[in-house]
Amino acid sequence: MHTSKVDIVGYLHIFMQSAEACAKAKACVTPLNTIQKIAIVMASSFTSDNAPWTAYTNTDGVSGLNFYMYVSAFPKGNANTVTWNRDLITAQFEAASKAYFATGWDVVDGALLGPLGCVPEGIGRQNGAFSLDPLLSDVAASTGPWWDAINVGCMAVMCAMPLVNDTHSCENNQPLSGKLKEELGFPGFVYPNESAQFSSYASANAVLPYYLVGLDTSDLPEQTDYNTYRNVRGNYSSLIRQIGGEGGLPLNKPHCVSLYGSHAGPNFAWSVAGTTADAFEGHLVSGGESSELSCPCLVTPFQSLTQRTIKDDSMIWWIMNNTYSSSIGGQTFGMGGGTGVSPSYANYASASAVCLAFINSWSGEDADRSELSSDAQDEMVLSVADNYNNTIVVVNVSRPRVLDAWIEHENVTAVIYSGLLGQESGNATADVLYGDVNPSGKLIHTIAKNASDYPASVCSTTDCTLSEGAYIYYQWFDKEDIEPRYTFGHGLSYTTSSHGSVTTTITNSYILASKYATGQLGLGGQVDLFDENTGFLDGAEVAQLYVSNPEEASQPVPILRGFEKVNITAGSTSAVSFSLRRRDVSYWDVSA
Repeated sequence: MHTSKVDIVGYLHIFMQSAEACAKAKACVTPLNTIQKIAIVMASSFTSDNAPWTAYTNTDGVSGLNFYMYVSAFPKGNANTVTWNRDLITAQFEAASKAYFATGWDVVDGALLGPLGCVPEGIGRQNGAFSLDPLLSDVAASTGPWWDAINVGCMAVMCAMPLVNDTHSCENNQPLSGKLKEELGFPGFVYPNESAQFSSYASANAVLPYYLVGLDTSDLPEQTDYNTYRNVRGNYSSLIRQIGGEGGLPLNKPHCVSLYGSHAGPNFAWSVAGTTADAFEGHLVSGGESSELSCPCLVTPFQSLTQRTIKDDSMIWWIMNNTYSSSIGGQTFGMGGGTGVSPSYANYASASAVCLAFINSWSGEDADRSELSSDAQDEMVLSVADNYNNTIVVVNVSRPRVLDAWIEHENVTAVIYSGLLGQESGNATADVLYGDVNPSGKLIHTIAKNASDYPASVCSTTDCTLSEGAYIYYQWFDKEDIEPRYTFGHGLSYTTSSHGSVTTTITNSYILASKYATGQLGLGGQVDLFDENTGFLDGAEVAQLYVSNPEEASQPVPILRGFEKVNITAGSTSAVSFSLRRRDVSYWDVSA
């Protein structure tokens, strides 16, 4: 590990900001012998008269404790981020963190930043991450970008299994020391993913974070087993439902509702998280990976919509099978006079005020997707739409899904599109369908018209050539002038909005006087990277700020650099302000 004079000065600056924690860490380490120091690096505990040490304990889960009973199952990262709502994102992770702490864990394996991959079929664990856009993903992870995660207190980083420039990530000095520590000023410790090599130098800083985050005074409860009851769920079902609902035209007491597709529910007994098939035969609320949800209960659309029809004195029919035919059968129910109505798409649709078709897409850490659409699901949607002129399609997916098999069908009147919604999925969906919630979510990825429109597809060889550079997803479509079906950041609600004029004000002229950041190293990078300019935008709902770099930068145009969600009453306006820091108007130049 190499250091420089600038690095040392920077670290002194960081430590001066955390003088008390540094003093405690020094006092802890000073009396240790070599064996005890190695024990800390190797995540071991020891007792001694001079300096006892309890090793950190970590567990999986981003949206709730993985493989635990009696805990809440929040919406997955991709569904949470669809809200583009900083307050709701923060509220979910504050609630989840309380459950981790209350069960005795002091390190959480999350949040998952990225994966940013350009292959829409790949990166199976994307449902547990946030977005393919760097800024949106990073804001969701820390309510501030990746470097901001360090700036606001991230003290542990997991190194991954893949190689970086032919060297294992957990043994690679350049990203762990050169980038993470020397450029971003990370004062915490690094630990490996499953089956990844431990890197001793990267973990030797494990003592300081203990004091920086206050674990020495936190009164951490005793750790529980996965099946030991401890009341940690709080009253979070309403929050989970609210997040799912933000993510449509409302139904007004329809006399008959018919449901189609296995995703409407009920779920099968073996899993609420899906199987290795791309389309799950049941209601899907979680992907399968280390952040897989532990559902204490599951509300399906079928359950929630049944309660609505009871309340409205209306009727509900269903064919909850993606490949139903009269010869195959399925989960069906028909009502009518005399001997009833024979189950079929045509018979059920003819008596319905609205037809709801439900489809999904699963992925997991060990199971990337093999397709961007499902023939069986698409044929089911077409069969329903062919027989009724008010068909609404409900889509819950782990990654982008191509919709063009039926999106332009004249009888498809609306699409509700989101990620995987957790335990309150059915209630959240019904809230949007019936207008109890005015949906205001925005897409976190671009939906192409054709799978071939994306910049790359699955590569199964050891070495893969990716030539698109920084032009991934919406930047790729802009660069290649490819018209998407729906672009990143798109989303409708039950109201309309327009955006007014934009004005900018320079609040720190010092930033403009220097091409490069020149400040001391601080948490998250050089301190003047966080100096700000301020602008104002009159608008509504989710205001999104995009910037363009000069042509010499060879960077995508435009790039998301800010967003704010505002609640606006009918007929009114709201002013939205964005603060731009030096880092927001900077770009990475490897030769600079």
